[in-house]
Amino acid sequence: MKTFLKTLFGIALVLTTLSCGKYSKAYKELQLQHDSLNTNHTTLSKEFEEIFSIINEVEEGLSNIRESENQIAQYSKREEILSGEMRQKVEESIKDVAESIELYRLKIAQLQSKSNFNSKEYTKRLNSLQEELQQKSTIIEKLERELGIANLELKEKSEELLKMDQALSNLKMDIASLEQKRVSDRETLAKQEELLYSGYYFADCKKELIEKGVITKGGLFSPSKISFEANPTLFKRVDIRTVKEIPLESAKAKVLSLHPVGSYKIEPNGEGKATLYILSQNNFWSRAKYLVIRLK
Repeated sequence: MKTFLKTLFGIALVLTTLSCGKYSKAYKELQLQHDSLNTNHTTLSKEFEEIFSIINEVEEGLSNIRESENQIAQYSKREEILSGEMRQKVEESIKDVAESIELYRLKIAQLQSKSNFNSKEYTKRLNSLQEELQQKSTIIEKLERELGIANLELKEKSEELLKMDQALSNLKMDIASLEQKRVSDRETLAKQEELLYSGYYFADCKKELIEKGVITKGGLFSPSKISFEANPTLFKRVDIRTVKEIPLESAKAKVLSLHPVGSYKIEPNGEGKATLYILSQNNFWSRAKYLVIRLK
């Protein structure tokens, strides 16, 4: 460049000296050489401006890439990268950086392909930029792989959580079904216990017992008997496990149904009426669950 300027200056000096004979052949040849050098200088200046503009653009781009790289590295250390907006932000940043690196590498390659400039410093600077871009490209590729692995792990965890949710839902349904069955079984058991431990009694005078069909009328040679056609709603239910006495509305009474002797007794209760006392519950109800008492 300095040589080019010296040559240009020399030609200008000669032209000045020959200005008095500007129409001579020598003058014209020097004028053409001067104009050509001016044109070349203008072209070189534009090329230099373009080169320096590209280099500045690449250096500024590398600065932005370094900043983005640091941010991505910080995000990569956080668990939030695996989900939500943070993961999407990192993916977009990596994509932008990768595209920028490829663009700058192409621009540096274009500069390296120019044969007009052979300066060692210039070549060294271009090589340095290209090497740094290659390093950044390697780092970004590594981050992309790590993000891909993280996304795969997230997918596997999401599928695992989905399976666990389904299993939990099935378990809840099973528990609800078991609870419903338990309630149903408990109700069934309660009904069975009610039937198993239910006793029934009806106490009234003979006339009422006959009229209500609890006993037969009988005759001279046929005593009254318990009738099996009586309306069950006439009888009062008791729990044979807990009932121990039955108050009667008469001072005297007689048990007509079949119950073992010695398993009960009828005694006055001191109020002008009698009470039937059950002495042995299991024995008393062992032969009949329906108790018929005739009041006198």
